[in-house]
Amino acid sequence: MLLLPRLLTPEVVRMVVEPGRPGAYALGHSQGGKFEVGYVGRSDACLQTRLVTHNYLWRFEYFIFRQAASEHEAYVLECEFWHSFKDQVQNLIHPASPSGSGLSCRYCGFAANIVRFYR
Repeated sequence: MLLLPRLLTPEVVRMVVEPGRPGAYALGHSQGGKFEVGYVGRSDACLQTRLVTHNYLWRFEYFIFRQAASEHEAYVLECEFWHSFKDQVQNLIHPASPSGSGLSCRYCGFAANIVRFYR
């Protein structure tokens, strides 16, 4: 699925992000016509509210996002973004799973299994 960067302003967020749904996002800048990710995150409850009130709202120009059906799915999406862009993002610590969920990252497990397979 191609994710199109959107201008990171409260007005645009309210137009394109459905309220009351969890999801994950990446914030960034445009460099030579290319979206450069600088931060990834998620909301387990309302992605729209998270983005409209984000501490980095005026620090980054653009965002991409994916809405989720559950906090579990939002966590998986955030992990996908984080692993895809971990060499670029400011948040160097791996995303935490939702409180009390006991979820683990499928991407970390995938990498560990590949290493074991090739040993």
